[in-house]
Amino acid sequence: MDDKVSVIGLGFMGTALAEAFLRKSLTVTVWNRTPSRCNQLGAKGARIASTLEAAVSASDVVIVCVSNYAATDELFRTGEVSAALNGKTLIQLSSGTPKEARDTAAWAR
Repeated sequence: MDDKVSVIGLGFMGTALAEAFLRKSLTVTVWNRTPSRCNQLGAKGARIASTLEAAVSASDVVIVCVSNYAATDELFRTGEVSAALNGKTLIQLSSGTPKEARDTAAWAR
């Protein structure tokens, strides 16, 4: 894994992953729809991105921990964010159906 990772969505899982990456001395960039959710991780050394596009651009590995595929689509299927994903590894950890996973994988390719 690259030494830089971006974590999108800072609920229980996203926060736990970001903290684990920080403990392993990775460069961690975080972004959440509610910006204040980033503050605790920022105090622990994470970089706080001001926009989703900035978070995606910051790392070659982007981990998505939002609630579901609909939320992922709403956030990521915009021109600027989609373009920023080009050449990145996208790890989708949101809940959904197998069809949603296949559809998102096809879109990401």
